[in-house]
Amino acid sequence: MHGYPVWAGVDLDAIAHNCGEARKRIGGRTEIVMVVKADGYGLGAIAVAHEAARHTVGRFGVATLDEGVELRESGIDAPIQLFTPSLPGEVDAIVRHRIEPTLIDLEMARAYGEACRAAGVVGRYQVEVDTGMGRWGVRGDEAAAFLRSLAGIASIDLAGVYTHMAATKREQVGFSRRQVADFDDLLEALRSEGFHPPLVHGANSAALCRDVNGKLCDAVRPGIFLYGFLPPEDVPEGITLRSALSLHSRVVQVRRFEGGENISYGLTYTVPRPTTIAVIPVGYGHGYSRGMSNGGEVLIRGRRAPIVGQITMDALMVDCGGVEGVEPGDEVVLVGAMGDEEITVAEVARRTNRIPYEVTCAIGRRVPRVYSRSRRRLWARTMLGSRRLDRSEE
Repeated sequence: MHGYPVWAGVDLDAIAHNCGEARKRIGGRTEIVMVVKADGYGLGAIAVAHEAARHTVGRFGVATLDEGVELRESGIDAPIQLFTPSLPGEVDAIVRHRIEPTLIDLEMARAYGEACRAAGVVGRYQVEVDTGMGRWGVRGDEAAAFLRSLAGIASIDLAGVYTHMAATKREQVGFSRRQVADFDDLLEALRSEGFHPPLVHGANSAALCRDVNGKLCDAVRPGIFLYGFLPPEDVPEGITLRSALSLHSRVVQVRRFEGGENISYGLTYTVPRPTTIAVIPVGYGHGYSRGMSNGGEVLIRGRRAPIVGQITMDALMVDCGGVEGVEPGDEVVLVGAMGDEEITVAEVARRTNRIPYEVTCAIGRRVPRVYSRSRRRLWARTMLGSRRLDRSEE
C-alpha cells in the first residue's frame, strides 16, 4: 500500500477501452484527434496520450504551446495541434517542436512562415472556421479569401480545416446539425475553388455521441468521451464507457460527538444526535469543491456517508453514524467505486452545478496521480516527479 493520504487513480485500461468504443462508433476510416489539454483533463496528458497512441489514436490536440512541447518531449511523434490561436513570439518553439498552430490572422501566419523559412522546414497549420461557437476563428464568408492569403505565404502548408460545436445538450442537437450543414456547404465551396484540406474535423464528444458529423469530415475530436466521464444518459446505445479517474483519501481521525456541537467553519452544521465523525484530509486545496459541503457524500467501507459542515482547504468531515467500525486508515472514495456503490464524476458535477470537465481539471498538483492497469498499480506522479511503485505498494 502506498503512503499517500490523498491520491487520484488513473486507469489506463479504461483509456484503452474507451478508445476502442470510439473506434467502434466511427468506423475504421475516420481519424481520432484526442484532446489532451489541461494536462489530459487532470489525469496526466503524457500518460493518457501514450496509452491512446497504442489504441488507434493518431493525433492529439492541446490548448497551450507548453502542453504541446511537453507531449513532444515525452516521445509523442504524432501530429499535435494547438487549438488556441498563437502569438508571433511563440513561432520559434512551434517550429522547433513541430506543432500545428491554428491560424486565424495574417500577422501570425507571416511570422510562422518566416520562422519556418529560417529553420529550413515547411510548417503545417490548421484553420478554425466559426460556424456558431462565437469564440475565435475565421467567419465562413471570409474563409476562402483567408485561405488564399495563407497559400501565398512561403514555407507553410495547410494541414486541416475544422470547426467547433457549441451545443452541449441533447435538446440542442438541431443547432449542431445546422453548424454541420453550414460547414459542409463551406467545404464544398472551398473545394470548388481548389482547396482540399488534408484533414477536416468538427465533432467533439457531444456531437460524436449524437452522430452529428459533417459528411466531408474525416476526423473526430473527442475529449470527455475518451476519459469516460459522460453522464449515463448521454452515452449512445451499444457503447460502454469506463471512467478513467477516481479520487481517494484515508480517514485520519474518528471522533465521537454527543449532539449539539458545531462542525467546521461558519457554524453551518450542528450535530443533531450522538454519532461518529470521521476527518478526511482532503479539501478545496486539493481541488475538491466546497460545493459538496453539507450535501455531498463519500464512500467508506462500501457505504455512502454524508459530508457535514463546510469543506476546508485541507479537510472535510463525514458523519459515519450509518457505517460501522470506521477506523483511522480506512480508505475513502470521493470519486469512484467501492463495493456496490459508485460516485461518478457526473454526480459530483451535478451536485456542484458544474460540468464533468471542471471536476477533473480542478484536481490540483498536490494530489499524486497513481497509474494502474488491470488493478495493478504501475507508477505515481507527484509534485516531486514520477516514481515506479514496487509490488509492496500495489
